[in-house]
Amino acid sequence: MRNPEMLLGETLHIVAGPEDEGMRLDKFLSVRVEELTRSAAERLAEQGQVSSGGKTLDKKYRLRAGDAIEVILPEPVGLDILPEAIPLERWSTRCWRTAAIPFRGSTA
Repeated sequence: MRNPEMLLGETLHIVAGPEDEGMRLDKFLSVRVEELTRSAAERLAEQGQVSSGGKTLDKKYRLRAGDAIEVILPEPVGLDILPEAIPLERWSTRCWRTAAIPFRGSTA
């Protein structure tokens, strides 16, 4: 199994065999590309990233033997996540104070 992140940005070419006849496109992709879940395959089809013969395919498309499927996997999206300064002294003091508060049913 390849690392799913290594697939990002690639174009996959998959040919449906006789055993795939009548299978839904989203299920076919999740079976053939083990890094893809069925819901991820659905999203790719909904975004127009799955085609055959230049025609975009719907996730419900039923395969025929010999269908040449092209799947364009999007490039990874960069996230702007910045660290946040959290004063640890205040947090640990709160924890100790909370622990000292009696709760219902306690004898303290």
